[in-house]
Amino acid sequence: MPLDVDDAQSSGIDIETVWADAVLAHEGPLTADQAREVLCLARDAPFDADAAKTAFRRLSLKWHPDKQAGEDAKKRATALFVRISAAFHTLTTSNFDYTRCVCLTCGCTCVLCARGGHT
Repeated sequence: MPLDVDDAQSSGIDIETVWADAVLAHEGPLTADQAREVLCLARDAPFDADAAKTAFRRLSLKWHPDKQAGEDAKKRATALFVRISAAFHTLTTSNFDYTRCVCLTCGCTCVLCARGGHT
């Protein structure tokens, strides 16, 4: 789903449409990396709860189904809103997924992460 914004803008491509299509192309549960892409957060940056909350609020207000006109737009916005909410939930529920013993911040399974020792 990575998108070169400068190339898209110079080509006249509607970036929001490309982003929305990419978000809707994900099926099933989101990984942490996919959730970051949905919320337009950098994959390689340390997790920042405030940035995730800000991105979630901005996107959820923009794509809320009640703010859309027309049935087709509402259906598309509903699907996007659900994915945006799922992405926020994936990233903020916990930075450590104890069911898989994988640190969602860095992707490792080290003892330090299990004890909250590094980010």
